[in-house]
Amino acid sequence: MRRKRLRATAAAVCTLAAAVCALAAAGPAPAALPGPAKASASPALARLMDAAGRSLLAHHVRGPGGGWAWRSVIQAPDLQTDRDVGAASVIIGLLDLYGIRRDPRYLAGARAAGDWLLAVAQRTGHGLRWPDFHDPGGKVSSTHFTSFDDGAAGIADALWRLGQATGSARYRRTARGALRWLEHRASAPPGASCPAGRCRWAYDDSGDAAPGYRTGIGEGNSGTIYALDVFAQRTGDRRYETYALAGARYLERLIARIGAMPWGAGREHYFLGFLAGSTGCAYTFLRLYEHTHDPRWLRDAQRLLAFVRSRAQPDRGGLRWPITFDPTDPGLTDVQYATGIEEGAAGVGWVELQAYHLTHDPVDLQTAIGAGNWLLASALPERGGLAWPEDLGADVVHTSLDNGAPGIGWFLDDLARETGDARFATAAQGAVTWLSAVAGRDRRGVVWFENRTRGRWSLPGDPSWHWGLAGIAAFLARMDGLGVDSPGEEPGLPSAG
Repeated sequence: MRRKRLRATAAAVCTLAAAVCALAAAGPAPAALPGPAKASASPALARLMDAAGRSLLAHHVRGPGGGWAWRSVIQAPDLQTDRDVGAASVIIGLLDLYGIRRDPRYLAGARAAGDWLLAVAQRTGHGLRWPDFHDPGGKVSSTHFTSFDDGAAGIADALWRLGQATGSARYRRTARGALRWLEHRASAPPGASCPAGRCRWAYDDSGDAAPGYRTGIGEGNSGTIYALDVFAQRTGDRRYETYALAGARYLERLIARIGAMPWGAGREHYFLGFLAGSTGCAYTFLRLYEHTHDPRWLRDAQRLLAFVRSRAQPDRGGLRWPITFDPTDPGLTDVQYATGIEEGAAGVGWVELQAYHLTHDPVDLQTAIGAGNWLLASALPERGGLAWPEDLGADVVHTSLDNGAPGIGWFLDDLARETGDARFATAAQGAVTWLSAVAGRDRRGVVWFENRTRGRWSLPGDPSWHWGLAGIAAFLARMDGLGVDSPGEEPGLPSAG
């Protein structure tokens, strides 16, 4: 979302301190290790993936209280806990690497990250929560988020997955402690009861009314509902589903007459994309419909997606979308046309593919193809591969999963699998080639600068899922055959559980 993008662009711009490296500079692949590792589709791809994985491990620091943490570059210099920029995000990247390579070092690194999250979890009397960051010397954030990207919902999901991979019950116990805190943080809107009627979650517990009750899957109620629903399926605990459905009923009431989900309660400003907009909220309703088979949730998802489709603009043989829409003041509508998973065409297209997997409605597939065609037309040939501008016409490219080539390439690869269209597969491979060509090195291994703005690279070596090494490594693992489909943070349907 723009909140984080502005934070990134406000950081001091760095010059490229390391020469661009070729694949060979990443060093040899590690020796074969026991376990059912899948044979790599490409030795060069495997070398780049393992170089990213080894670098991710090497960039850890000792976490205050034990375990491993990673110093954020996007939110420097803090040791973040969360799912998009913090240790929980690194866990997911390392688990994806372990899933494809079966290198025990990746699982050990994920375990060390989990140990730190256990060490800095805070007991409240109502479960467990995490500070946004926990730095050495006792510098600890006073803010605790409920959301999937930033707080307890996403951290709980990462720890549960770690518990599944390691067989350790303590990670799963801690995850359930986070769910207890989310239950405690649930509240009823005026005139309702929770959880019997409708529930909502404040974005954080700071007491500041400004963040309010956001709706998005990344930073709002949709992501919290998603997590509660997934945990209900994992554990068989129907209490989680009670809260998830109460949250869904709350969101349902917020859908505007035009069919859009507002960014937050009481707002008439609409994001269209995945992270904070109608597309991501539709995904949560699709997830509910997948296992409940209640047509109510499918209708909600289809209503939101129909609104998003209504804002599509034909362009160069494909479809593009504005980032935001404000019907009360069209002048405030964001007429930038983003490309990425977070708020652009790739995210819209990916969710339309998920809808198609459930309903086989051709309008969903055609919309996804339209998004893919526009991304092909918007690609920038560079260094033998492909990059994408952050927004149409912008002189900014990203190496990160949320806004750049890895997330876009991930969606295009999915689209190629669905349609058999070699153009999309070739473009996805072009993203890999470009990432290889623009990789750099520091003293601990391969790194990527997060963005290049007007010819200058900035923000080198972020470790996280959304902004750096963990997300890039996960994309490379997917291109090498990883079965988990997750260009955002929530796995694709029908495999979200």
